[in-house]
Amino acid sequence: MPANSNVQQTNRFSSRSPVIAASALALIAIAGIGSTLLRSTVVKQTFAVSPEASTQLSPIPIKKRLVGALRIDVTASLPVNHWVTYEVSLLDPQGTPIASAIKQSWRDFSQEDLQGGLDVRAVAQQTESVTIELSVVKHGDTAGNDVTAPVSFQVVVQDGVIDTRYLWAGGIATLILAGISFLSVGQSGAIVIDRAINDSDVGGRAAMGGPDSLILATVKITSDESSPSMFWVDFYVKDSNGQQIYYHKFSVNRRSAGEDVFKQTLQVYLMMKRRSSYGFYVEVIPDGPIDRTQLIVRNDVRTRGAVDVVQI
Repeated sequence: MPANSNVQQTNRFSSRSPVIAASALALIAIAGIGSTLLRSTVVKQTFAVSPEASTQLSPIPIKKRLVGALRIDVTASLPVNHWVTYEVSLLDPQGTPIASAIKQSWRDFSQEDLQGGLDVRAVAQQTESVTIELSVVKHGDTAGNDVTAPVSFQVVVQDGVIDTRYLWAGGIATLILAGISFLSVGQSGAIVIDRAINDSDVGGRAAMGGPDSLILATVKITSDESSPSMFWVDFYVKDSNGQQIYYHKFSVNRRSAGEDVFKQTLQVYLMMKRRSSYGFYVEVIPDGPIDRTQLIVRNDVRTRGAVDVVQI
């Protein structure tokens, strides 16, 4: 190794995209956790309402919130093969409707749709009182008969509720983008050398380098069942005149890739002070078990974090 080469750890070439994607994913996770901590149950009550009649709950205070809304969940209790059409209304202190929704719930032997409700957000700064009114429009069965029996409803009112459907969708999309970003950084840079040989030594030459360029040399080794537990890789770099400017002997441990097949991978990050033509050469020892050796050199790569870089 020449005197003017050294190894330093640097994050100068690290990409911010995986960090940004991971931060966005963390924020969504925090929002999801916060959605369960912010909500509080205001009302949980069960009562019966007759057809063409209505029932009002006690007034509920509602105020403007930075995050979350008032959620009213109504669940009908029906016999099999019955249906009910009901209306949920929100009344102001003067009894004027300010929001309403009509829902038809039903139940048969195999399926049911029993839940409905409203999400409400206050716009005024001061706290106001609202009243929930539940009216049964019609109650019947699947035979076409009108039913006069009251329908039982459970009403649950929660404050500070966040619609987590959007969090789930955003979380999945962000997770996919984070994975793509993470993988793309690992495959970044232009391939300037890609040579493979069914032997133990391989090399190639290309123009690369410069003060603002990071080079990644990857050596992939495939060996047979007689492989030792460790290989040695002689790694050389030569300048445009063929003079050796860097040499190091690396050790790599084998890993199984299948029955009687083993893989080894070596990665070396380098920085050349000036852009020029450079030759990269490797020789694997011992060479007997080697079935294939591949050398891939990428120029202008980005990293996922700090890496050890050979500076020449």
